[in-house]
Amino acid sequence: MSMDHALLIIYTIGSIASFLPQIIKLIRTKSADDFSLLAWVLFVVTSGTWCLYVWLYTQDAGAIFMSLLDAALNITVLIQSIYYQKYPGGRKHNIRG
Repeated sequence: MSMDHALLIIYTIGSIASFLPQIIKLIRTKSADDFSLLAWVLFVVTSGTWCLYVWLYTQDAGAIFMSLLDAALNITVLIQSIYYQKYPGGRKHNIRG
């Protein structure tokens, strides 16, 4: 394993570790009152830009996958934040039997 791949793996593990608490908190509390939508929009834009850069300039499948995973987690937090700001406490679905 090259040093580049080792650093990429460390970056990805760190990135996932930083997003999981946010995702778990959103799911448990069903509230996004203390989340900044602007910050998460910027995270999505920068991670998307990074994915594009990795795809265009490295063509490394591992780096592309890790970048896409990072972007997917950013998008997940952004979508959950928007949803829970629009529907505090989550939406109650009325299912008719």
